[in-house]
Amino acid sequence: MSNPIDPDHYKQGDAETWDVIQALGLGYLDGNAVKYISRWRYKGGVEDLRKAIAYLEKMIEIIEQQPEQSECLNDSQLWGDEQQTT
Repeated sequence: MSNPIDPDHYKQGDAETWDVIQALGLGYLDGNAVKYISRWRYKGGVEDLRKAIAYLEKMIEIIEQQPEQSECLNDSQLWGDEQQTT
């Protein structure tokens, strides 16, 4: 039986998905895109790829509104203080 907190579909390859996301310092949007990309073959199929695209499209939308700052944006700058969640 798979552990619901640490399911097998995130343990493919040499590193677990949440470890990669943390090591790369990714935020909510790009971290979720990586999560869905890493599991699509083992859990959600093409629907997971669509979810990854949706997160990336939202990130692009936000960055395009602030193009002069896009290289140094972090999560709080992407979302603004009122939208930051954990």
